[in-house]
Amino acid sequence: MPSTLPHLHATFLQCVRDAVASDDRFSALLIGGSYIHGGFDEHSDLDFLIVVEDDSYSGVMASRMAFCRSVARSPRCLHGRACR
Repeated sequence: MPSTLPHLHATFLQCVRDAVASDDRFSALLIGGSYIHGGFDEHSDLDFLIVVEDDSYSGVMASRMAFCRSVARSPRCLHGRACR
């Protein structure tokens, strides 16, 4: 796991963290992929898993693309490419 992130990655991570922390439907934000397993560099993407409260699952799934777009379009973030 890298001790520091490139500026672009750190900025986007903070955007995602803020969005998850401000939404009561979410209970945790996990990061995986090359960040955890090794090989992370300035060209890597960030792989997130957001843990959702049980009673909010249906609503989150119905609005997940809007959530992803809202984070990606945040003035502090550049853009999102892999919203699913």
